[in-house]
Amino acid sequence: MKVSGLLHWLVCLGAGLLFWRCSPESTGPVARFYHNLNAHYNGYFLAKQSLDSVEYAIFRNRQDHYLRLLPVYPEVDTNQLKQYETTLKDCIKKAAFAIERHPNSEWTDWAYLVVGKARFYLRDYENAISTFKYLNAESKNALVQDLALTELIRTYATIGEMQNAETVKNYLRKQGIEAEALKEFYLAQAFYYQKNRDTLRTLKSLDLALPLLKSNPYRARLHYLQGQLYQQANERNKAYEAFEEVQKHRPDYLLSLMARLQTLLLADFRKVAYAKVEKQFERLLKDEKNIEYRGNIYYTRAQYWLYRQRPEAAKEDFSRAAQLSQDPLYKAYSYLFLARLHYEELKKYRAAQAYYDSTLQFLPKDEPLYDNIKRRSKVLNQFVEYIETIELEDSLRLWAQKEKSMSPEAFDQELSQVLTRQVRKQMEEEEARKKALQQQNIQQGSSLQEAINQQGSGIWYFDDPLAVAKGKSAFRQKWGNRPLSDYWRVSSKASSYPIDESLSAPATQAATTDPVALQVEALKEEFLKKLPRTEQALAASHQRTQNALFNLGKIYQFQLLEPQAADRHYRELLERYPQTPFREEVLYLRYLIYKDKNPTLAQAQVQELRRAYPQSIYLKLIDDPNYYQKMQAQAAEVEALYREAFLYYERKQYAKALEKLEQLQKEFPENHLREKADFLVILCSRALKKAEWQDLAQRFLLSHPKSAFTKLVEQMLAQTGSLPANTP
Repeated sequence: MKVSGLLHWLVCLGAGLLFWRCSPESTGPVARFYHNLNAHYNGYFLAKQSLDSVEYAIFRNRQDHYLRLLPVYPEVDTNQLKQYETTLKDCIKKAAFAIERHPNSEWTDWAYLVVGKARFYLRDYENAISTFKYLNAESKNALVQDLALTELIRTYATIGEMQNAETVKNYLRKQGIEAEALKEFYLAQAFYYQKNRDTLRTLKSLDLALPLLKSNPYRARLHYLQGQLYQQANERNKAYEAFEEVQKHRPDYLLSLMARLQTLLLADFRKVAYAKVEKQFERLLKDEKNIEYRGNIYYTRAQYWLYRQRPEAAKEDFSRAAQLSQDPLYKAYSYLFLARLHYEELKKYRAAQAYYDSTLQFLPKDEPLYDNIKRRSKVLNQFVEYIETIELEDSLRLWAQKEKSMSPEAFDQELSQVLTRQVRKQMEEEEARKKALQQQNIQQGSSLQEAINQQGSGIWYFDDPLAVAKGKSAFRQKWGNRPLSDYWRVSSKASSYPIDESLSAPATQAATTDPVALQVEALKEEFLKKLPRTEQALAASHQRTQNALFNLGKIYQFQLLEPQAADRHYRELLERYPQTPFREEVLYLRYLIYKDKNPTLAQAQVQELRRAYPQSIYLKLIDDPNYYQKMQAQAAEVEALYREAFLYYERKQYAKALEKLEQLQKEFPENHLREKADFLVILCSRALKKAEWQDLAQRFLLSHPKSAFTKLVEQMLAQTGSLPANTP
């Protein structure tokens, strides 16, 4: 029975006046009635109201991301927690009134339960756990015990103590659970399994919990999670039914819209015509209530186009979703799908690289895919860099030749024409893009400016040469070609730079205000600075091209897993640069490409390696597939022997050190630590005052002329006057 308002306070006042002599320790029937009444309505009731208000606020203010699995319990943002802190602490004080003043009442354990939950929301997990354990041990109320253990499962799962959570869960299931606690237990169990990423068991727990819940927005949200889990389990029909069920339990508008979008995506297209589904998408886009959610709708429709195997339509809708969505996660995944489309379907790696970069701008770092996307983006960044290097260096060398063979006027005219065509094409594409956006936003009831403001290109301004050139042109148009100085906006143009009389001519003035001409001049200025006009600059340009071709081949072969494209770049490298320093390795890499697919071509690479590089390590790798592992094992043995010798040297046990070094040189005469070992032999021999140390030192200088130890050896010999004659 609930008592509220004036009646509540009158009852409490009457009870207080009637039983004011009852002490907390009183146990008679009248005293029990007094303590139960006051504990319930003066302590527990008020504390529970405060706790309920916080839980309702958490649910109302939740930030659900519909591209992730919804958590069983709405998550509490750390920033939001501060606004609940006062209420929760007050809640604990009110519950403490029932506990301290009326310890023998039947509501004391319920008050403890409220305290434990309040501590949980305050993230005071240690004390929350202590409270729930206390209730399990001390309470005589079976229902309170079960509810306390249920909260304990949730707390352990929240802080990642899964073993403890499982122990409590199994204990509860074994001993049996009060019927009134089953709902909370199944939800806590679902939360535990969700934390363990066990989709099927999470589903089973939800299926048991949902019929026990009242019809309300909280249940609607859990039906949406149920639909997501059935999607993960690839049970489309059950997922469709779960999303349909959302609408029956008073969901908020966004949840209702998202469930409707999922039913469109999961519609049985054998029964529902494509045209009908597409018409419903159009209605949702035109509905004024959905203006702020158009990004979500476009994103879902793009997935529908993928199902219909229409990648171009999907690409357009993912682009719109990235532009219009207000949720960063929708932006991130829209860019991710665009990146994958360009990478996997269209094989346009330059565009894919830009979309992967944009994905990383919006994708939270705690997303499971983040590290993989970052690696892919890094690979494609290098890939595009090498492609652009080849294109730029080839173009620069071509124009450098033209500059030598043409008159300055003809050269300038041809370069200007090429750049003009390039600039105009880019301006036309930009204009077409703006018109398309304008048309799209007229249809959808929003302005062009809104779309442009929301659009993210994913490319930083100063990384776009054309954008920088446009900026330069606009600056020159407004402010002139003035040098950098303080207060440049208010300083006189006349005092900032010399006046050119020719600029006053009408024809010239018209030319300098033409945006195309100004951009062309800015681009031309930058381009001419890079022309390789000397033999040294030309050689450096060819070397950059070789490096790029070689590395492109390796990216295709080992990271993009496209051996045909890799071989194409290797062949181009060998044809353009027959004497390239990469030739030896390229022959081996081509052998790896063809050893299973084309043995004849693979053997041709081996024969060329034997002819040109008879001592090549790659031949050893071909002849003995385990050669690399053997070399690694040998290197480990060499390092172990050298380490032992060095330890003896540090302990001044020079004779033992020399024994180990002698063993090293005898067993592994050619090893990667030969230089260090020879130097250590000199140090040990000198320390033991052996006469031959000077001969060893002189041989060291001849054998290792570029060693890092050369100066030290020379200093030691100089002290004895034993430097070789040819030593500087």
